[in-house]
Amino acid sequence: VDLSEVVSILPFQRGFWRSLDGSLDFGLTYTQASDAFQYNLSASAERHTKKQYSTLSAQSIFNTQQDAEATSQHYLKFLATQLTKRKWGPFELGQLQSNPDQGYDLRLLVGAGASNFFIERSRTLASVNLGVVYNREDVSGQTDVDQSAEALAGIAYRRFKRGSHSPSVALSLMTFTTLNDSRRFRTVFNFNVSWKIVGDFKFGCQINNSYDSKPPGTEGQKSDISVVTSVGYTF
Repeated sequence: VDLSEVVSILPFQRGFWRSLDGSLDFGLTYTQASDAFQYNLSASAERHTKKQYSTLSAQSIFNTQQDAEATSQHYLKFLATQLTKRKWGPFELGQLQSNPDQGYDLRLLVGAGASNFFIERSRTLASVNLGVVYNREDVSGQTDVDQSAEALAGIAYRRFKRGSHSPSVALSLMTFTTLNDSRRFRTVFNFNVSWKIVGDFKFGCQINNSYDSKPPGTEGQKSDISVVTSVGYTF
């Protein structure tokens, strides 16, 4: 390739383990007036090669309060996108979730579709995802199991750390529209920003918002918002 035709250069590490970037995070919040604890544990790993960009993330949030029932929510998510010279490339999605406050003890999502990386630089990635997923939910407090097909549309933005004090930013919004007569609509919004503080340790803050127009069961909440701060180790 002639030098005049080179418009960008992206670094790639050789070997599977050297090409992984990730972190382990832990956070704890205590409110004396209500004797309330919130603690969270999360982990993430991502791999960027010439032909694929994949991420694996997990998080658990626990809430305890005096004279109140303890609550928790968990998720495990895997997303793999094939990078091609064409405008669109395929992606595969798998996700496990648990959030009784929104009416389900376990949700399984499996799907696929097409992804377009309209920004792909050494420190910045931005993509649009369109696809279809299968949704299976175990309703909280019941033996019912809900199953449906959903249309997925989402956008994601990722900015990697540029310098010793610059933040790392991840932003995503995914929408799910049921493809049957129930007319159910869900959105999942995630915002995460983190700064390195000492060596490989970092401080992070994230905002998560999950909305469901028709939550499963009879007592599920339509909206669930969580704000989490944590200290983590990057690798």
